[in-house]
Amino acid sequence: LSLVRLATRARALLNMLGTWSWHVTCSIPLPMAPPRLEPEDQLVGTVIGDRYRLRRRIGKGGMGAVYEGEHIQLGRRVAIKILAPSLTGESEAFIRFRREAELLAGFQHPNIVGVLDLETLPNGSPCIVMEHLTGEDLAARIARGPLPWRDVARIADEVLSALSVAHKAGVVHRDLKPQNIFLAVDDEGRESVKLLD
Repeated sequence: LSLVRLATRARALLNMLGTWSWHVTCSIPLPMAPPRLEPEDQLVGTVIGDRYRLRRRIGKGGMGAVYEGEHIQLGRRVAIKILAPSLTGESEAFIRFRREAELLAGFQHPNIVGVLDLETLPNGSPCIVMEHLTGEDLAARIARGPLPWRDVARIADEVLSALSVAHKAGVVHRDLKPQNIFLAVDDEGRESVKLLD
């Protein structure tokens, strides 16, 4: 790509994401109480669909939690997104969650997270089984300091490529932010963008 085209795409992405602000927080260490297990943490060890075992929670959001899991027979690591039990009974949230899985599964793009399966917990909560990613989100990268312009241009190009494919399919990403732009590192140390959610 030419430098002018990369700069134009980077500027477009930054305009789409809006203004980012950085905050510095300080904390004073306090005596630690024993960790209290939240309801989602009690899912660790659960086997889903006789194929996947939940290993540990790696993220939590407004609609649910994401766990590192393992395909029991293959030993392959996966990410498993689980709709919050409080939302399972709400038909709109449930339908939106299943639709997300179906839409993502339809994409074969190097910058869109891959969906492998759709399962259900014994309590009825739906789960999306996705490829497991190693790396960090863009928010964590930004927090460490300014990015070189070549990295900004490459990240913008890959995000816009993923969005272009989604938009052609009639899908609009309603929550584009640095936390949903994952900088995945493959087994050979190469970094690429994976668009989440």
